[in-house]
Amino acid sequence: MLVVQIRLLAGRYVATQFDNRGKAEWPPHPARLFAAAVAAWADVDDRDAAEREALQWWESLGPPTIACSLPRETATRSVVTHYVPVNDVSGVLSRDASTAYSDLIRAIDLERTSAGNGIQPLDSRAQRRALTAIRSAQAKTLNYARSGRAPHTALGILPEHRTRQARTFPSTTPADEVVTFTWSDAEGKPAQIEALDRVLGRIARLGHSSSPVDVAVVEQPSREPAFEPVERGQFSLRTPVPGQLEALIAAYADHRGTELRTLATGTTDYRQHRPAMIAAHSDFDDESWLVFDLHPRGSLLNALALTRALRGALLSNATDPSLPVLSGHEPGQDGLTRPLLHPHAAYVALPFVGSKHADGSIHAVAVVRPRGATSDDRAAVAEAVGRWQEGAARLLCGRAGGYDARQLRRSGQGSRTAREATWVGPATRWSSVTPVVLDRHPKGLHHVESARRERAEVHVRRTLADACTNIGLPEPTSVAIRFDSPIRGTKPVRAFPPYAVGQGSRRRVLQLVHADFTFAEPVTGPIILGAGRYFGYGLCWPHPSGVSS
Repeated sequence: MLVVQIRLLAGRYVATQFDNRGKAEWPPHPARLFAAAVAAWADVDDRDAAEREALQWWESLGPPTIACSLPRETATRSVVTHYVPVNDVSGVLSRDASTAYSDLIRAIDLERTSAGNGIQPLDSRAQRRALTAIRSAQAKTLNYARSGRAPHTALGILPEHRTRQARTFPSTTPADEVVTFTWSDAEGKPAQIEALDRVLGRIARLGHSSSPVDVAVVEQPSREPAFEPVERGQFSLRTPVPGQLEALIAAYADHRGTELRTLATGTTDYRQHRPAMIAAHSDFDDESWLVFDLHPRGSLLNALALTRALRGALLSNATDPSLPVLSGHEPGQDGLTRPLLHPHAAYVALPFVGSKHADGSIHAVAVVRPRGATSDDRAAVAEAVGRWQEGAARLLCGRAGGYDARQLRRSGQGSRTAREATWVGPATRWSSVTPVVLDRHPKGLHHVESARRERAEVHVRRTLADACTNIGLPEPTSVAIRFDSPIRGTKPVRAFPPYAVGQGSRRRVLQLVHADFTFAEPVTGPIILGAGRYFGYGLCWPHPSGVSS
């Protein structure tokens, strides 16, 4: 096992995301540490061959697990644009006034010559050139004086005389100043470990110069892993890959540390680590959602129209229009279809909720397959999605209008709202975003008599607890019924369109309620429950304060 520990000596980490310089990077990317180690190895007069061999061994180990503070335990400084003097003074030196003064002196000498001061007079063409030179030198000197720059080249080197450019310094302050990268399967020779430790000990900073670090090889990680590499995860980190040492050396030979450059690296998907103790999860898959970015953004009150349109679009593009995993029905012996008795695909709208600026707008829609879906079912769903995406990829929602829905094919694409990690927890407390549909209409839930109302509420709480166990979750320790907005961004129950089942005289409008759920131990979602769960009603949001670290 190889464990590399980073201690943030200033208690903060200042580094920008590689694809967004206005946002802070957290956790530190393993490839950033590797590049810093390569720079420390190369920045000596006599480069150690053993250290180079250790770096080559290190780059072949693959992505590590990462132990660090979770994002909810990390404070992020508001990004402010600062205008700072540029470090490269070559532009300043090219604009100094030293040549302006010498040009002016030569031009005046030429003018005196043409005026007949005992030196051979100039012809009219030479006079015109002299006057032009004088005017040019005078203008250059005057403009330089008006700019406030110093008239001498040496002064231009000072920061107060340099030009200024906009810079941002995104910074994070984690609760724990220690970050560790762990390669559990690494089997290195003692000499390799020793050589690697020497290189790491020479790293002075990681990211910006204002985040000094102490880096070393240690025996054990400081805490349980926070993030782990997976095939398809919640976000991507840059990680070392075989051949990266040579790629960095070749890149430096081109840019020499001065030209704009991109870090030579690979990328790996990561997700939040899930301890073995968290065994409870819903029947719906917490990974590999089929997510579609929505344009324009939809209204939360159109969630039901969007999910029904998504189901219809996929069924119309499926090889089998009655595909059970998509339709939720299976053919019977009498030739009629009947509802499936086991979980099938759910169609959900993903609104922006739960944060300070949440407005409830729907950023994306998704197909959430059941956890136990077979490989054939998954392939059939993927095939239907592919055909739909090759066409118009539109969702037509009647009065709600039409929407473009393009698939987000790579983990981490789209807004945070459109990512599985926002909706799967684990957490102990969950609140409904879209109202839960009760399978039976409780009598007296809104009755003026408190006794009848209380009996109805007891019945509803029992129904909601059963809805949790119906999707594979343990029974919650408490259930609170609500009709207002449980979290910021969602809407009161009365604002949502009704949920009806049946047709004609058999049509029934079912009761909607909001709810808060609390579990004894953290559970993994997604939690979509109630009679409308396959159309996205009953979608719940995990409270960060209830997430287990």
